[in-house]
Amino acid sequence: MPFAESQWFKRGWTLQELLAPGKVLIFDRHWQFLGDKQDLRDEIAHITGISPDILQTGDIARSSTAQKMSWAARRRTTRIEDEAYCLMGLFDINMPLLYGEENKEFLRRQEEIIEDSDDHSIFAWHMGRGTLISGLFTSSPANFTRCGRSKKSNTSECMSPYAMTNRGLSINLILTPWCTNIYLACLHVQEEQNLRLCIFLRRLREDDKYARIGFSECGVFVDTDRVLEDSVRPIRARQLYVRKRIKPIELSFCRLDHHYGYQIPIQCFCHKVFLSRRGLLSGQIASFLPGGWGQLLTVDCSEDLQGLKRVTLGLDFDLNPVCILEDSSVDPQGLITKQDDFLDWSDGFSNDVKWTDMQEGIAYGPDDHDGI
Repeated sequence: MPFAESQWFKRGWTLQELLAPGKVLIFDRHWQFLGDKQDLRDEIAHITGISPDILQTGDIARSSTAQKMSWAARRRTTRIEDEAYCLMGLFDINMPLLYGEENKEFLRRQEEIIEDSDDHSIFAWHMGRGTLISGLFTSSPANFTRCGRSKKSNTSECMSPYAMTNRGLSINLILTPWCTNIYLACLHVQEEQNLRLCIFLRRLREDDKYARIGFSECGVFVDTDRVLEDSVRPIRARQLYVRKRIKPIELSFCRLDHHYGYQIPIQCFCHKVFLSRRGLLSGQIASFLPGGWGQLLTVDCSEDLQGLKRVTLGLDFDLNPVCILEDSSVDPQGLITKQDDFLDWSDGFSNDVKWTDMQEGIAYGPDDHDGI
């Protein structure tokens, strides 16, 4: 049997047998000596994904949570609960052995890990095809298969403590809008310098509750210098709660085939319509590209209507609809139409625009407004 095909590399409990001892002697099934762990470390590293340096020194303290999980991702145990129990030594945690609850044990194990660690890589697992919605914890170490290079980022900027509560996992993350109620959340996880892992979160019925969704099964890596730069994308650091378990009724919230934008009355097309470079126009539907927000389009009525000059439609940071009307009192150079690159435009115009209350779809009584 080839060395790499040995069941010793496929069983969950033997991972600690490989890492814990300083010296490991390896024999084949006929008791022929093959070498020790140091002699075979390059071959073992290729088989297991564990760095040769770690095999030589036994120092796993600098390895991220995701990396440790990846070492166990392809290993199997007879009992599902043992997927959690066989890894306790790697994370220096103790928990009672309770059989009969299957995947719940691995979820509990992740909760134990975050009590003593602020390593975001525990959330870096891949959702896999067919998984639409989930919490931030996964049900199996197998979902960490491709996380061997995921490590904790070397910056603590915007890093805050997080913990389990009775409302879910309470965590502060940097968010940027992607589409309606869906945000790209930036984790403190990287594989290469300045490339940070982001995952997709869906806001649920309660505004501060979120779930992870399968918009991209493994998330996306983005340049942190660009993500953290307001002039490129709008960002917000938010305290949010991510559900531990998803209710069946909330599965209806994870549809990803919807559009977000406006249906434009056909009468508007007799005026000049200016579409933002972030938008798409198909028939009477004006919508954003994924990740778009802000100003979508402007209808210029100045040549045809008295009083009303322009109507600008868009979405704010949370992708709520915004309509701004310009009358003859506005600067003739065009207050809004020249601001296409002004990202936080709903706040930016707070001192220049009279805002109105809405009642049954009709605007009444302009008042000063602080923006939205």
